[in-house]
Amino acid sequence: MKHQLIALLLFVATLFAPANAMAQEKESNNYFFGFGLGGMTVLNDGINSPTANFNISVGKYLNPVWGVRLQVGGLWQSLEMQDRGYEKYCKKFVETNFDGMVNVTNWLGGYNPNRVVDFSVFAGPTINFSSAVSGKFDTNYNYTTTVTTTPSYNGDNIVNTIESETTVTTTKSSAFSTSGTKTRVGAMVGFDLGFNCSSKWAVNLEGRFGVAPSIFGQGSDCHSREATARVTLGAIYTFGGKNLKRKPIIKEVVKEVIKEVPVVREDKSTDVKETSSSSVTPIYSAVFFKINTATLTPEGKVQIKLTAKSIKANPNAKFVLNAYADKNTGYPALNQRLTERRAKVVYDALIAEGVNPAQLEQVANGGVDTMFGDDRLTRVTIMEVK
Repeated sequence: MKHQLIALLLFVATLFAPANAMAQEKESNNYFFGFGLGGMTVLNDGINSPTANFNISVGKYLNPVWGVRLQVGGLWQSLEMQDRGYEKYCKKFVETNFDGMVNVTNWLGGYNPNRVVDFSVFAGPTINFSSAVSGKFDTNYNYTTTVTTTPSYNGDNIVNTIESETTVTTTKSSAFSTSGTKTRVGAMVGFDLGFNCSSKWAVNLEGRFGVAPSIFGQGSDCHSREATARVTLGAIYTFGGKNLKRKPIIKEVVKEVIKEVPVVREDKSTDVKETSSSSVTPIYSAVFFKINTATLTPEGKVQIKLTAKSIKANPNAKFVLNAYADKNTGYPALNQRLTERRAKVVYDALIAEGVNPAQLEQVANGGVDTMFGDDRLTRVTIMEVK
């Protein structure tokens, strides 16, 4: 029952994780079909004889990071490395896997349509179908009596000495039968290493590890939770080619934002810099963050230095640090705390650059909708003149 509960939780995660863990992108395509051939083994009292394994998949890329997939696979398993007196080679079964996929390469490195290699991980529940196996075990005791006659002499008379010995032999017998079809629920995790041949075709190497009740039933030592492993090599075809938005590289965004950092106005008639708030050119300086972090990137640190220089040149001006998060990523309470941390990080960094704390005000705005035409650019702290 415990593993069934875990499987159910994983299934729920595959349904909701894409909506909560990454900004959504409205795409009309990105459906794919895949197939693979390879082998699998049962991990019960050792590695059992490998058997052929195949899979057929259909799914959709929700965005450059998240995807969902339904996979049907099978068709045989073998079992002999156990001590229950049951051995079955190439027993047929069919499994259905529900996978929530995460493209780790795009998550950490940003989406690049020209990238050749992608590494993804996945997890989710599995359901398999095969004939039910039932059995019973009996222990029989066989008694054997051995009689030995040894002649001995007493003078001229022969005296026979009789010796006896009893041997007990224990025999374990088992009887197994199959009937009907049984459904078993478990959980799967794995990885996918893909090699992109074009925008439509990719070759992939998939490894999958699962735990579920054994299809061999009482004939297996681990009938309630048996581990299995699969490795397949296959291909994936994306209908119409991948239609995913390219995520801007942070440094490219910073270049555009830096253009908005003002230069302190000067009164050319007196050649004295004006520092009153009425003479300050509005500052719209943005510091961007990666998903679910409040850590400054190298580009963000450069932006902080440039902004601090402008603020110190306007000592009478007040500035507001407005922090934001993508409301499609995580829960409202989580986003609120995250924006508080982002505002504080920018505040501390500006103070470290010599900015007067009295000039700064922190405001955490929590999760908001897309701000700059791209959900990724919603994870930002923007400084505005007050």
